[in-house]
Amino acid sequence: MQRQQTGIKMNRHRYSIRRGVFIGALLAWPLIQLAIFYFYVNFESFFLAFRSVDTELNTIWVGFSNFKTVWQDITKPGSVILLGLRNGIILWVAQFLIHTPSSLLFAFMIYKKYRGTNLFRVLVLLPSIISGMLVALMFKMFIINLPKLIPSMPDIYNDRPFFTCLFYSVWMGLAGNVIVYPNVMNGADPSIRESARLEGASSLQEFWYIVLPLVMPTFTTFTVTSVATLFMGSGPQFLFWGYNAPDEVMNLNYWIFTKSTQENAALEYGYNSALSLLLTLITIPVTFGVKAIMEKADPMND
Repeated sequence: MQRQQTGIKMNRHRYSIRRGVFIGALLAWPLIQLAIFYFYVNFESFFLAFRSVDTELNTIWVGFSNFKTVWQDITKPGSVILLGLRNGIILWVAQFLIHTPSSLLFAFMIYKKYRGTNLFRVLVLLPSIISGMLVALMFKMFIINLPKLIPSMPDIYNDRPFFTCLFYSVWMGLAGNVIVYPNVMNGADPSIRESARLEGASSLQEFWYIVLPLVMPTFTTFTVTSVATLFMGSGPQFLFWGYNAPDEVMNLNYWIFTKSTQENAALEYGYNSALSLLLTLITIPVTFGVKAIMEKADPMND
């Protein structure tokens, strides 16, 4: 009996070891990627802001020289940085003011299963399913050839490039929230919805008093994460114009990307890191401030 118990313990011990080895092997690769491509890259980027890189990729400690250069570029007339900040803020405000009501409205329509919502869901999600490069190319060709089909239509691609980028960014951003919100709305207690229906509550009242408080935590998460990218909002600039986008559509994300990928890009690494670090220092308190305001406005926290 004692030998049998000892054998059972040894088998359990071997099983635990094998299980631990299997789990460790399974997690090793993603943990290595996390350590290299997240922790190391961000750690190195922080110190790169205080260094300069030459054409032979030699690094020199320059202290706050890169920050001084960034400040000079911000304060000079016709600053590209200020233009990028302005365009990024305009893009964020437009997306927030349009995405917020439209996403909630469309999600509520899907949640209520109104007629035609399945077709609408396919049309909204279609740009997210197709390759982003293909969608941008089709959109670009459509906008370019639209004045040829309708002579009275202005050539917004060439005459109003910033409006073209703004429209495309807002349109492409609709799908993400429409996917998530209906799933959250379906979490409402059926008894509450049935009680509201028996009391004669309209669809608007159901949305305002039942559905909206339910999705408020998700809405807060979307808002806070979007504020974190307030100054670095992306757009279709590179997809439409490559490295030759007009100054009117310039934003900091595109500007830093082009400076970091063209010839002799290593010379700009320290400057780009310093600029990104300054934007991070500004964004952190703004993000936490918005988070506090949103959590205070959440009726579920009362």
